[in-house]
Formats: sequence, structure tokens, C-alpha cells
Amino acid sequence: RAATRCFSSTEIAGSEKTASEKFRGLFRKYGPIAVAFYVSLYLGTLGVFYLSFEYEMFSKKTKKKLVEIQEKYSDLLRRVGLDWLFNEEKVDSKAGSFALAWVATKLSEPIRIAVTFYVVPKLARWIKRIRA
Repeated sequence: RAATRCFSSTEIAGSEKTASEKFRGLFRKYGPIAVAFYVSLYLGTLGVFYLSFEYEMFSKKTKKKLVEIQEKYSDLLRRVGLDWLFNEEKVDSKAGSFALAWVATKLSEPIRIAVTFYVVPKLARWIKRIRA
């Protein structure tokens, strides 16, 4: 009889790293440069989305889709008993714009991560050249 053996996911995948492991590796390798770039990109994206919603630069169709996503988050909060965190009747328009901006920023995360992977090594080489 042949013996059966269970394999771990790392044995099956070989030495391939997951996306989160690659992202952590980027932060370990480039340190403050990677952190500063990613945080700046995140805050810039959040700010642009906030201003876009606050000054109504998005189409009604786009805003409607994001409101639907925001309502799903609200429903989730209600289901887990955290609805007191988000009282829709007391939210002013600026807080609503910020909430929509946060949702849009979360949806853009794969793009921000890809940009970070592309730009950070080049930025680190450029900074190294300047300091030399």
C-alpha cells in the first residue's frame, strides 16, 4: 500500500510567495522609502476622492455605485451589532463624502499596491544616486 501524505500550501506552491509576503518583503527591503511612498499615495488618493465627492466631480452613476457599497458596510455593521458606530441620521455631508472617499480608496488598493511595487525600487535607486 502506498502511504498518503498531506502537503502544506508552501510545498505545493514551491517557493512562490503570496502577494502579501511580497508586499511585506518590499517594506523590509526598502524600509522608510516604501512606507513613506505608500502612505503618501494612500493619503493623496483619499484626498483626491474626498475633494471629488465634496465638489461633485463624479457622475451620479459612479456615486450611486459607491453609495451601494457603503450601504453594504452599514448593513454589515448592523448585523454584527456595531450599528451605533455609524448613525446615518446624524452624518453631515462632509462625513458622507469622507465615507465615500474611504470606500473608493479601499477599492483602488490593488492599483496603489502595483504602483508601489513599480515605483519604490526606482525611487530607492534614484535616492541612492543622489546621496552618492
